[in-house]
Amino acid sequence: MTDITATTKFTCHIRNYCPDDFEGYALFHREARKLDSASSHALALTIAMQLNRPHYDPTHDLFLAIADGKVIAYLDVSRELEIGRMIFDCMVRQDKHRRGTATALFNHTMHYASETGIQIVHVNIVRDNIAAKRLLQKLGFIFVRRYIEFGLTFADTPLPDVSKTESSCRHLRHGEEQSLAELQNRAFINTWGFNPNTMEDIVYSLKLQTGNPSNIIVAVKENQIIGYCWTVLQAEKGISSVRQPSFIHMLGVAPEYRGQGTGKMLLVEGLRYLKEKGAGKVTLTADSENTAACNLYRSFGFTIISTRPWYEKRLA
Repeated sequence: MTDITATTKFTCHIRNYCPDDFEGYALFHREARKLDSASSHALALTIAMQLNRPHYDPTHDLFLAIADGKVIAYLDVSRELEIGRMIFDCMVRQDKHRRGTATALFNHTMHYASETGIQIVHVNIVRDNIAAKRLLQKLGFIFVRRYIEFGLTFADTPLPDVSKTESSCRHLRHGEEQSLAELQNRAFINTWGFNPNTMEDIVYSLKLQTGNPSNIIVAVKENQIIGYCWTVLQAEKGISSVRQPSFIHMLGVAPEYRGQGTGKMLLVEGLRYLKEKGAGKVTLTADSENTAACNLYRSFGFTIISTRPWYEKRLA
């Protein structure tokens, strides 16, 4: 798409990302997160991985707002053509808030979405971001869903005992990425907003999230993977090992094996693995309308940390 001069309370240009923008884009993220120069290398590697994710082309799917030669905002697009959806992720530099930059970025990118035949645009925001909520409503988005972030501190909560099922648990092995992709698609195919995964997506996510199949606990019955718990341990400098944050990225069970204690067993094994790796706390996210999952997490001692509302706009 061509460059445009945005109609904001100051002059900025909105255009597609190009490879020469990498340093400026990385600097924007470093300043937004208030990171020191020692963390810049790790951040640059993470951003480079994100810009090379499957089914994504930053020269088409990443839009930058430029003012005085610096990146002051971006809008990143995740295209999910199989379900006719795009997800927008937007951030504006703090000193440029309330100046029309986000509105200009959204309007510009909506045009791109329409050109590609997308039917639905989704955006999720932090619960207390009133300005973002007002902007989305002004642009015609409506609230459609709420996701809950749960948290658990290992020091405060002993892991429960669970009865053994007919399946057993082990770590994912190299070469099983396709089996995991197929299981994910069967486990989540009818859930809200789920976009079917490919083996390429799994391989990419493994590289992005420490690249270790051992972080994924799988339940196996008769040599078939029937469920999984995908854990992520995020090592942070300057934080003692007992306070390291960790995540349950996904937990799923094949439909025909639900209601047999497999999900509970996988959650226990995933938490035990993270605790043994030195995690002090763990978080996970669940759809507020997934009552079974929310009840399971509460039964383990998870408490609500925050919520993230999702907004939707349907395009003609």
